[in-house]
Amino acid sequence: MAYGEKVLSRLLSVGMLVMAVGAALVYLSGRLARRVAPEKQDAANIVIKAVGCVVALIGALMVMGFI
Repeated sequence: MAYGEKVLSRLLSVGMLVMAVGAALVYLSGRLARRVAPEKQDAANIVIKAVGCVVALIGALMVMGFI
């Protein structure tokens, strides 16, 4: 395999999907917090952002081959 094929095979994996879901959680945390916990939006927003960061980190580790 050429170098480019190896890079593409790593990018088109489950890790990229997991990383994209984590990034979407961080990006949409405000809207999700309003729907999940309308009375405690600030606390829910922080929790959703933290979960999104952890999910994105796990996806990045999967892409790099550590997991």
